[in-house]
Amino acid sequence: MKILIAIVLINISSLPVYGAIPVQSSKLKNGMELLLIKDKSIPLLQFGMILKNGSTSDPMAKAGLTHLTMATWMENPALEDQAALIGGEFQHFTSPDYVLVAASVFSEKRIEFLDIFLKLLTQ
Repeated sequence: MKILIAIVLINISSLPVYGAIPVQSSKLKNGMELLLIKDKSIPLLQFGMILKNGSTSDPMAKAGLTHLTMATWMENPALEDQAALIGGEFQHFTSPDYVLVAASVFSEKRIEFLDIFLKLLTQ
């Protein structure tokens, strides 16, 4: 399975506003849709990635494979500890239809945290 990770920085100053929240949407060549919502009222960076491949994609004889794969892939106590020391955390969730990988950290530590997160994803 190939996974594409994209970190996109976009200027959202001239975006349309939906309700009170400005939303930027763009689509990559591979079909992945990116949404960016900026809220400066709290100093927190949160991001996530939804993969449209949940437990219904598990082979019949290997039920639970998606959950096991995510649990082992996202488990690295050393990197989790490094993230926690700077106020960050990683999360994952599997469902029948999709897999969610999410992370959050205080904005001032975003560069250091993204380095840790990329190590976790590429280990």
